[in-house]
Amino acid sequence: MSFNLKAAAAALTALFASTAANAITGTTLQDFASGDSSLLFFAVDKTSPGFASVGIDLGYNLNSFVAIADTAGTKIVWDFTTDTLTVNGASADATGVNWASLDTFFASASVTSAQTQWGVIAGDSKTENTSDTPVRYLSTSVAASVDDLAVSQSNILNMSAVNGWVGGLTNDADGFTTTTSNAAYVARNGTGLGGNLNWQNNGVVAAAAMGTDQNFFMFSAPAGVATKTQYGTWSFDGDKLSYVVAVPEPETYALLLAGLGLIGFAARRRAV
Repeated sequence: MSFNLKAAAAALTALFASTAANAITGTTLQDFASGDSSLLFFAVDKTSPGFASVGIDLGYNLNSFVAIADTAGTKIVWDFTTDTLTVNGASADATGVNWASLDTFFASASVTSAQTQWGVIAGDSKTENTSDTPVRYLSTSVAASVDDLAVSQSNILNMSAVNGWVGGLTNDADGFTTTTSNAAYVARNGTGLGGNLNWQNNGVVAAAAMGTDQNFFMFSAPAGVATKTQYGTWSFDGDKLSYVVAVPEPETYALLLAGLGLIGFAARRRAV
């Protein structure tokens, strides 16, 4: 590939990456019914004699995260050992966000890393199920693509049931619980993601073992039609949580530039 194309690709990458947010945008836990819930991380050991879970606010809300969720080159890292956040290599302000409950979770005698599963979710159950204001949900999944997710419009609308767990986190002092009857317990049937850690039997398994990467998806149901969008990739090793959006190959940028050139040429032709 020529130097000019590589330079153009690098410039576009820098442009896209620079649009990513560089600071925490929400420090008060918001539920799905707010229309713009907090972005929530959870970890759970649901294997006897474990039964412990934790849910923590990552400091973003649904809308603020969706704005950067598909920005090429984005890399966000939550370091739970130092309680720091970096966005594209730069430190971000994490003032007011407390992640200490994750330490409490892993320090629990009932928790083992081998049995721990984790995920990231967010939701908006406030909007109407119309083309203008569809409900929206974000979820991790080990599914490779949207084609691997058999999710119907009815499934998506029923994801609002998980808001009971979010409410449980709001009412719990630190989001950590070893009591399965507690509404803050993520695997509690009826309020949480359910015993098999899906969206209340709605077609999306939202959790994976530590060390297993997960893709990120948006689900919505505008005008009664199920829509699924794939974003970046999450990883979690027990100490750090990372979200990464891959940078397209230079050839992809070349095609993009060529397409923009054709659009510009067509516009000039019409103007003549």
